[in-house]
Amino acid sequence: AGALDDSTLAELVPGAAQIASGSTAYIGGIEQGIADAQTQAGTYGEQATLAQQAYATALQNAYTKILGGETVTADDLAAIDAAAQALVQVQSAAAAYDATATALTGTKEGYVPLDAGIQNLNYGIQQQSAGITGLADGLWTLNSRFSQFNTGIRAYTSGVSTLSSGFGSFSEGLSEFASGTTQLHESTATLDQDLIDGIKEELRNYLGGDFTPRSFVDPGNTAVDQVQFVIMTDPIEMPEEAEVAAPIEEDKTIWERFLDLFH
Repeated sequence: AGALDDSTLAELVPGAAQIASGSTAYIGGIEQGIADAQTQAGTYGEQATLAQQAYATALQNAYTKILGGETVTADDLAAIDAAAQALVQVQSAAAAYDATATALTGTKEGYVPLDAGIQNLNYGIQQQSAGITGLADGLWTLNSRFSQFNTGIRAYTSGVSTLSSGFGSFSEGLSEFASGTTQLHESTATLDQDLIDGIKEELRNYLGGDFTPRSFVDPGNTAVDQVQFVIMTDPIEMPEEAEVAAPIEEDKTIWERFLDLFH
């Protein structure tokens, strides 16, 4: 190959500058993509926290009804199912954005060496007026870094393939979750009655089969169907009656006694 003449160099200088500028812009775009993906991952992560709280609340409501002897309705189970699906969706979205950020980071790391070669090439062309050495060094750097760029591209492609495979697993997980929700509904259809029967059985085992509840007030009363409580207080005493002092009779005159005969 011959040396570059002035006309060829004049064509390379602006082209190299555009390539270098485009390479810088490309890295900037990757960095922006990483930032956006990380932001979205954080947003969906917060939504996943809220969805997890909603799912826990739905489960707690159903559990409270069971403990209170109420029937868990189809609406309660539907609320649990909806909360669980929302949780899985936001968690998957957060994971997908996180994987995208990781893949873009790998792309950037693979491209940075190539960008260094492009910048060196541009610098060599810009300095061509002072000699051909800069151009040769830039070409050599570009050639040596291209293999690293190719490795980065392969890593990015592998990451995208892994992400696609993950979405397939996510779809299968949703199907298994739906099946599990159906089994949960079938298993808890008679849970309230089973719980009551179990409590009664435990009481029979604890009290014995011949235990007859009696009233605390009247031992002869065995018709007791409600819970009895004994409240202990201080003794209640009748207040003592105050002694009334006998009226003191005053001495009266003979005239006053005579008048009392007509009263």
